[in-house]
Amino acid sequence: MKELSIVITIIAFITLVILYSIGSAGYSHHETTVSKTMGSIVCLSAAIRAYKHEYGVIPKSVAELHSTRNEKHIDFMDDKTNLADAWGKKIKYTVLTNGFEIRSAGPDGNFGTDDDIINNNKDTEPSVGGDGKPAPQP
Repeated sequence: MKELSIVITIIAFITLVILYSIGSAGYSHHETTVSKTMGSIVCLSAAIRAYKHEYGVIPKSVAELHSTRNEKHIDFMDDKTNLADAWGKKIKYTVLTNGFEIRSAGPDGNFGTDDDIINNNKDTEPSVGGDGKPAPQP
């Protein structure tokens, strides 16, 4: 099982690197920061899914993704994983009755607005505005 969490972490890291590379290849600052935030959300989502695979439930908090906070002492996410979006605001993790939601307040810094970047247990990619549409690609 530890191998699975390592593989998931590597895949999430590669995704982050790709999104960062795409976002910084001649695109606007706005597109780059959205891409970086999407990468952080994808990494966090992968860690949550790995935890669920191991324990059969989603974690109650992001803290449980660290080895010191779960019973099998598995690191689903290292301490360097960024829990802030590209604008320096905290990424919000919410446990829902049917899964979870990860949300960045987006460029305006306010949660619940049309520019929020969202990922939940049904989505494979973050979306902007929570309308279920994929986030714009840079």
